Amino acid sequence: MKKNAILTLALFLLSAAALCTIHLKVNALKDQVLITEQIQYGSPAAADGLQLIMNTSYLNRLYWKTNYTAGETGNTQTKYTYYGSEQPYDTSSPNRITLENMIGWATFYPDMPEGERTGLLKAYGALYDATPNGVRGTKTVYLKEYYDYYPLRIEITLPNISAPLEEGPVWKAFNDYFRIPVRDTDFAEIYVDKRNDTDAFHATDIGEDKSEYYWMNSMSVLSLARNRCFLSINNKWVTENGIARKIDTSLIPGGYGIYSFRFTPELGYNELGTGLLAGGIETVLPLAEDAEVILLSFNEDESLLRIYTKEKDGFYLTAFDTDALQPTQKLRICDADYDWIYEHENVIAVPYGDGEKIAVVTEENGVYTLQYAASAAALSADLKDAVSLWGIQDIAYKDGKLAVAILKNDYFYPNNCDCYLLVFDKTGLIYCGHYDNGTGAGKSDYNNHNCNFDYSGPLRLRWE
Repeated sequence: MKKNAILTLALFLLSAAALCTIHLKVNALKDQVLITEQIQYGSPAAADGLQLIMNTSYLNRLYWKTNYTAGETGNTQTKYTYYGSEQPYDTSSPNRITLENMIGWATFYPDMPEGERTGLLKAYGALYDATPNGVRGTKTVYLKEYYDYYPLRIEITLPNISAPLEEGPVWKAFNDYFRIPVRDTDFAEIYVDKRNDTDAFHATDIGEDKSEYYWMNSMSVLSLARNRCFLSINNKWVTENGIARKIDTSLIPGGYGIYSFRFTPELGYNELGTGLLAGGIETVLPLAEDAEVILLSFNEDESLLRIYTKEKDGFYLTAFDTDALQPTQKLRICDADYDWIYEHENVIAVPYGDGEKIAVVTEENGVYTLQYAASAAALSADLKDAVSLWGIQDIAYKDGKLAVAILKNDYFYPNNCDCYLLVFDKTGLIYCGHYDNGTGAGKSDYNNHNCNFDYSGPLRLRWE
């Protein structure tokens, strides 16, 4: 015991000494983080006055926040923080209310009473009872035998609580509003696995192998200032064979579209099922059947809801007044083969055209304007492979110029802290630079070297 205690103490002292050595070495350089600029294309004067804010860390204990001003050699300011223990990540979830298909959440227990075996649980129970120990049993079941409408589950995440709803008046209100018929051909192949049964341990694996039924995906945004939620659901799904199947939304009041309701904040767990809804659910904006909602977001004061939709003839932004519950504008941004949407203060950027083009939209006094669509075609083939407009970390806009920051993140250096900075105007790409970050250039330690240590992100851009 005494030897073990001595060994433990020695290991502790050795670990502490090593960490202290790392701290002392890095501490000596804490205010001397070097950012090295390498011009790849165009003139760096296009980025003059642009602040590049880079967040880097090591071992989740050493953190640097470095401000680098492009065009001003030596103008680098670093804030360094050292913690004696590993810092946790922020794992909080955004506020949202999510609708899900309850079928995928069916949970069967072998000792479940017959009276509790409802819906698909009846099928699981029958299959379980018919499957001998030591055998994996499967069965294809048609959902119409168990449901007329798809049962929904409501997942709630608010500042003070996170919980599911699977019963109660609020749960019933959502299920009554979003009545989606189950089709005769919708099926699931279910299984129970009793091959792990032994005298000492009883384990049953229950689930689905494959299926062809509607899996609901929803997205929502919550205005805490207005205690109002806006949400949408998918009106189609893709089968395992790659076939798109539309669902019947005709029984939803107002049909397919954007839905809204007011909610009661600061409820306890036992109050959610009865008190969440502060009024009825309503369809506030009907949508065409072929419209696919890509993103819902608010402007800064949440007075406008931004609704991004992919439609037959292009990619659109609809501005929607969150008080009057009326659309104020619909703007076509680009062709429909978008990839992602980047928002920052008064500017929106949408890469498209296989990532070689980027559309720039600005907002002023609640009105959105398409400024231009710029091309990155001027980049060399090698740079196009390294610089993807689909990997944007942040954007900034001033005087007709769009700046884009992209974290260098490749197979060999998965947490590399270097980055690319691109600047566009209406003529296209006018500058591309590569920036080495002295705190971690070339690091490949995935676990210990992390350039995205919090929700503020590894890279931020600001025009002076």
